Amino acid sequence: MITTIIFDLDDVIVNSSPIHFKAYEQALKDFGIPTPKIEGELRRKFYGMRIKEIMHLLAKEFKMKVDVDELTRHRNKYFMELVRKGVEPMPGLYKLINDIKEWKFRRAVASSGLKEYVEEVLKQLNIAEFFEEVIT
Repeated sequence: MITTIIFDLDDVIVNSSPIHFKAYEQALKDFGIPTPKIEGELRRKFYGMRIKEIMHLLAKEFKMKVDVDELTRHRNKYFMELVRKGVEPMPGLYKLINDIKEWKFRRAVASSGLKEYVEEVLKQLNIAEFFEEVIT
């Protein structure tokens, strides 16, 4: 019997892919890749990966001699600046939330994203109170 619904954050609650890719591309530009294009098979590899793994992949793909930790910090800073400008919920999110609340399921968010990011998204979308647990 189902008693709890656990949501992922990215592209389930929030339409984050465009923001993530802008942050990756800006970080690459700032580290010397003039017009990075992340598309096709490379782009598809990202789904399900953690940010640091993606940054290692990008450094390898673009043959960058960089400190990946520094590149990751730079990307995360830029990403949070974009997030603070505003995020969009995924279509149907609010109806789903209302239905789940009505059905009296327990509710949680589990994300590999930074705690600061998860909290910012839930606050912006005005849904923080909906979740009983937030795990990052």
